[in-house]
Amino acid sequence: MASSLLATPVAHAQSSNPFLQPAPLPQGSSQVLPAVPNHSQPHTDPTQAHVVALRHKHDNLYEVDIYSPALQETITNNLLLPREDTPRPTLYLMQGSDGGQTGSTWPVNTKYEEFFADKHVQVISPIGGRRTFFTDWKSTGPDGPNTYWKTYFTKELPIVMERDFKGNGRAAIAGLSMSGVGALNAAIAAPEQYQAVAALSTYPSTTSLLGRLVQTLVVADGGGQVQNLWGWWDDPAWLRNDPYAQTERLRGIKVYTSTGNGLVRNFAGFSFETVKEAIGEWGARLMTDPWVNDARAKGVEVHYDREGYGIHNWDFFEEHLYKAWHTTLGPALGA
Repeated sequence: MASSLLATPVAHAQSSNPFLQPAPLPQGSSQVLPAVPNHSQPHTDPTQAHVVALRHKHDNLYEVDIYSPALQETITNNLLLPREDTPRPTLYLMQGSDGGQTGSTWPVNTKYEEFFADKHVQVISPIGGRRTFFTDWKSTGPDGPNTYWKTYFTKELPIVMERDFKGNGRAAIAGLSMSGVGALNAAIAAPEQYQAVAALSTYPSTTSLLGRLVQTLVVADGGGQVQNLWGWWDDPAWLRNDPYAQTERLRGIKVYTSTGNGLVRNFAGFSFETVKEAIGEWGARLMTDPWVNDARAKGVEVHYDREGYGIHNWDFFEEHLYKAWHTTLGPALGA
């Protein structure tokens, strides 16, 4: 049975745990290492982002190609449009850790088209940014020297959605696993832009020991180098991009999060994939519990679905996107 924890603290040890909570390293401790070239700020005009093409796939699903000045390329986005062609809020729904580039997208893996068909909201999900954490990289990333996904999400896409797709000024952003960090950091970077944020099964501290391990493994899996993300581990940019360390900046934004406990609800036997997904979700639980307590102590309104089941897979993510909508995103957007 789910335990939807809106106000009840999560039981955990109160002392700081560097394995799960922010643990910044002394600045200057990386001076013996090669310097990381710094080009973390795109010098482009976000108003120049524009629609290149719009394709109707079926029913309420479209594909829209949008040119990004920051990324210096045209990005294909999954787009759900509502039935009524009137002003509506926008949900920026991030793909998973592969950015949808291997075909693992919301339209392919879920029935989200059916879920949103009767809701007055537009839902946009860019395809790209594999293993980038959807952030602005300090140096060369998987997308080359212009790996500026946070700029695309927080500055360029909103201009296009408001200007060209009848956005009504209200918005939320959501991510899962790796992209949960991206969603939280986007809301922290542009709090005036979002009424709500959802982070499904994520690891909210990038500077904890577990967080640094996860970042390193994910980035390496995408062919990147973790020091190019935000510099070496003593760089202040790591703390600036640690949602746990920046939690108080989420005040005034409705926050939803969810984790499972690593148990399969309908167990059908062990497999390597199932074990990996169980461990992945258990790790998210370990880090999310203290983060939720910390956020609530700092005056952040968090709805936490802390389930007695669940592994790190699309079935669990899909279920909790819908829970996030009903409890947090929809009410915050008035949709």
